[in-house]
Amino acid sequence: MHDRGVMSAFAAAYRQAELREGVLCCEMTDDMLHPWFVEVRDRIALSTYDGGYDIRRWSKFQSAAFVGMVSLSWSSAKETIGEVTHCAYPALKDIIELATTIDDGGQRDAGVWGCSTEIRRKMDDSKASRGVV
Repeated sequence: MHDRGVMSAFAAAYRQAELREGVLCCEMTDDMLHPWFVEVRDRIALSTYDGGYDIRRWSKFQSAAFVGMVSLSWSSAKETIGEVTHCAYPALKDIIELATTIDDGGQRDAGVWGCSTEIRRKMDDSKASRGVV
């Protein structure tokens, strides 16, 4: 879905597709793109040395990107007051703690549980795609 959205936005930027109100780029079908663009779409991913634009498919990196986004959120949410560092967003702290331990004994709400389970799954997916056990 992400890769389709990037390619559709690329097509629109080069006037090979028309953006329509109420239609997200990731929802655009091939019949909404210029036939020439559909034909050469795979070549766009080639490196610039090979005549492409080096627009790579990111779907295989989505788990690592998700974990990275959470990590950056965590880094920017830390506040230090005196000698004490804490997270400015308690919900984020709970989600990350739960993702690293998974068993909280039922102490947190379902929303936090769902987010942390997703982070944990993405961490595992990311490790598996790199061959890390």
